[in-house]
Amino acid sequence: MMLINHINSFANIYTSNVAPKPKTKKVNSFKDEMLLSNQAQTFKSMLKDLTALSDVRQNRVDELSQKISSGTYDVKAENIAAKLIANF
Repeated sequence: MMLINHINSFANIYTSNVAPKPKTKKVNSFKDEMLLSNQAQTFKSMLKDLTALSDVRQNRVDELSQKISSGTYDVKAENIAAKLIANF
């Protein structure tokens, strides 16, 4: 019995020296928020409208397709050369 009491007393020493767990405070969670200026909202709206537009000018495509089909489409070599040189 005596040995058990000594073991229990040693166990109590170790458990009493354990540091108490620190209490954590409840932190309020905030959501990030972004406010756009009137100018930014206008830009966003314009950008949305522009991206909705087609990159293809269908009237020009139809016109060129008709000229090619009828054989009246004329390509001038000078115009092609001028545009190639302008890009270099």
